[in-house]
Amino acid sequence: MSGKLQNRLSIAAAYFRHKTVLSGGPIEITLESTAKCNLYCPMCPRHIYTFDNENMDLELYKKIVQDCKDYVDFIWPYGIGEPMIHPSIFEMIRITREAGIRTGMSTNATLLDDRRAVLAGDVVNETIALFIYRQSFQYNKTSYSTALAYIMLFVVVVLTNLYLYAVNRRAREAS
Repeated sequence: MSGKLQNRLSIAAAYFRHKTVLSGGPIEITLESTAKCNLYCPMCPRHIYTFDNENMDLELYKKIVQDCKDYVDFIWPYGIGEPMIHPSIFEMIRITREAGIRTGMSTNATLLDDRRAVLAGDVVNETIALFIYRQSFQYNKTSYSTALAYIMLFVVVVLTNLYLYAVNRRAREAS
């Protein structure tokens, strides 16, 4: 039995026995890849908290992923910061997926450019949330139309990758 399945069964057993302490580990974790953000959105709670405006060290990220790969099913490599600010965010996602852990990303999409849109489309094939608040763009004097253009490029890359995956899968099944 895999470590991830055993972890889930352990958590379920404790739940059904009304235990207050679980013997399993977390199923999902959030790792703050960066506490930096390029926007000051009026709805964001960043002004309530105090953060060291730093990026997570890539070696520390690798160690955490290796330490939890036997029981964690999903890692969100972002929290209060904008993950696209971290220079190694796509490497972090690749490391997570290679460890057999699903991953996703949430972004305000203002930092998408040609390179990031293609990288995001190539590595984030499971979950990505694009939060686009017109109010944030107006508040931060950021180009809403430019961000939307890069989002469209990102969508095209993702759809192309999904199409190529389906074609390759059918070809393997046919042979």
